[in-house]
Amino acid sequence: MALTEFFTSLKRNILARGIQDVSDPNKWASYLDGATIEKEGIHIPYSEIMAYTEQLVYRTTLCRECCEAGVCPHCGCTMPKAAMVASKVCPRERWGAMLTATEWLAYKQENNISFTVTQTGTTPTRQT
Repeated sequence: MALTEFFTSLKRNILARGIQDVSDPNKWASYLDGATIEKEGIHIPYSEIMAYTEQLVYRTTLCRECCEAGVCPHCGCTMPKAAMVASKVCPRERWGAMLTATEWLAYKQENNISFTVTQTGTTPTRQT
């Protein structure tokens, strides 16, 4: 991550929310997690892939205007990258830290949330 990007993000966050986030270690951890995702990609155990993917879709759906703008006007976080960080919590209280697959299943049931994966067309072939 370029130093310029870091200071741009810091400035944007301070302008949006004041200095409250600068002294919050959880905010710094989320920022660094986002930088790691950008640099290395996302590393998720196979058993958690579907839960993570659904929660990412859910987060970006709840914060559609932020994703379309590329930045959250409330906190200044880059979107959708912020939604990819499992420990990130939306400051507008739209979503919390990502849940485990078991917790996510219970949350979906309690809140009547469902996702459907549909494959259309031909059956995928194995690539060699």
